[in-house]
Order: sequence, then structure tokens, then C-alpha cells
Amino acid sequence: MIQTIRNYIEVLKPRESPLLALFAILVTNAGANGITNYLDHKFDARMKRTSHWILPSRRIYPPERALPFTKGMIIVGLVLAWFLHPLAFAADLIGTLVALQVFKLSLSGAYISDHVS
Repeated sequence: MIQTIRNYIEVLKPRESPLLALFAILVTNAGANGITNYLDHKFDARMKRTSHWILPSRRIYPPERALPFTKGMIIVGLVLAWFLHPLAFAADLIGTLVALQVFKLSLSGAYISDHVS
């Protein structure tokens, strides 16, 4: 089964396609955005500007129902990046971790400048 998937990916010549690498990064980025939206939904519900967004407005309820989709996007993007090139995977993983860490710092009221000397 795995070899069949690899064969289908290889027929696309992914290593020669920068567009496919960009797609992998965009998919992973979208998943990370979904997770930060989930983590932020209680704050967003209290602000007029963001209260109409998907999770605060309860168009997806309970909000935890969005997590499998967003986690799946991150996994698909990272797997695709790994098949393309280990450096694409590393860049994608680092970008996702940085996005989630920045969110964690913003929740604590800290600023990145406080942690970088």
C-alpha cells in the first residue's frame, strides 16, 4: 500500500515541482492556523471584530470537532514535505512549531523580544 502511494506521488515528479513544495507548506500552515483559531476561540467570542468567525459563532460546535481536520492538514502537509525533501519537511515543521510557540507566548502576555537576547 505504501509503495503504491509512493508510486502515485513519484509519477507527479514532486522533486521537480516547487509548486508542490509550496502546496505542502500552505496545507501545513492552514492546519496550524486552524489550531490557533481553536485555541483562540474563547477570546474571539468576546471581541466584536472576531465574534462572527466560525468557532466563536458556533458554526462548528463544539469547537473540538475542528481539531481532527486541522491536525490532519498538518500531518498531510508534513508527510508531503517529507516526500519532497527532508529540508522542506524541516522548514515546514519549524514553521508550524514557531507559529504555535508564538501563540503560546501571546497567551501568557509575554513578547518574543522578552525571550530573545
